[in-house]
Amino acid sequence: MLNKADLPEHPDWDGFEALRISCVHEDGLIGFEDKVISVIGEHQVRPESGIAINLRHRDCLQRALEACDRALETAQQGLAPEYIAVDLRSALEAVGEVLGADDREAILDSVFAQFCIGK
Repeated sequence: MLNKADLPEHPDWDGFEALRISCVHEDGLIGFEDKVISVIGEHQVRPESGIAINLRHRDCLQRALEACDRALETAQQGLAPEYIAVDLRSALEAVGEVLGADDREAILDSVFAQFCIGK
C-alpha cells in the first residue's frame, strides 16, 4: 500500500503494483479494508502466528481505533488541527503499547517498516 495518493507520485513508484490510498480525502481509503482482509486470508493467519494479538493488544488497538474515529469526527466538524492532533497522539500511544515502544519515532519507524507505507 502506498499512502499520499493525493500527491504526485514519486518516479520510483511508477508502475509499482500497490493499493494507493490517501488519508486526506474521504474516498482515499476505498479498498483498504478489503486489501487488509485479503492479505490476512492469503497468509492464512492462525492464532499461533506472529500477527495474532492477545487481549491486551486488542484493547490497545480498540483504543487506537476509537481515537482515530474521534479525530475523523473532529476533522469533519472543521475544528482546528490541534484538536485532531490530540486524538491522533492518543491513537499513536495506544499502538505504541502494542509495539512495546515509548518513543513515537520508533513506533512510526516500526509501523512504516512493517507495512511499507510512506511517511
